[in-house]
Amino acid sequence: MPQKNFRCALRTLPSDEPSFRVSAHECDSLESRWFTTRLVDKLMMRITALIFVAAFAGCSRSSAPLEPLRDATSLELYSLDPTERTDFDKTTGFHGWKVLGKTTVKDAKTLSNLTDALAAGIAENDGMVSACFDPRHGIRVSVDGQQVDYVICFHCYSARWYTDGDQNVGFLTTGSPQPVFDRVLRDASVEIAAAAPD
Repeated sequence: MPQKNFRCALRTLPSDEPSFRVSAHECDSLESRWFTTRLVDKLMMRITALIFVAAFAGCSRSSAPLEPLRDATSLELYSLDPTERTDFDKTTGFHGWKVLGKTTVKDAKTLSNLTDALAAGIAENDGMVSACFDPRHGIRVSVDGQQVDYVICFHCYSARWYTDGDQNVGFLTTGSPQPVFDRVLRDASVEIAAAAPD
């Protein structure tokens, strides 16, 4: 309510009713408290929004799980069908996605190339992500007795990862690592899903 209208509304109440008698001082006091409350409410809403954004950005970028990949001496690279479907045996899928094929990578240079490409994609992302998740790639590694899986959608700039089947906080990437991943799959004659439309 605008300041002028607030004062007018209070001071024009019926003066012959005791319950409606409001002095000029009381009116100014009520008016001041009303605007102070509004200001505090708006400030708290803005602070809450900033905290939420900062927390989300921190979780989605700085906690990217590269350590298991760097420690791995081998990994399984999956080619996934990005279409959500139910006409396949879930026991042969990869976290709910149909597997088109996979290859085991043991060569140290190839392992490093894949890890470095993913690390670069994570570093390049400035917080951008698409409202979709159509993964075409997956990774499975075993480190220190734990199985760590990654389900990656380079087209949507996001990834999910799991430790012994339990889902962790996801992370963001860009599409830049995809050519490196695709090259490894093609060299192993693994089928790759059609590219996403632009």
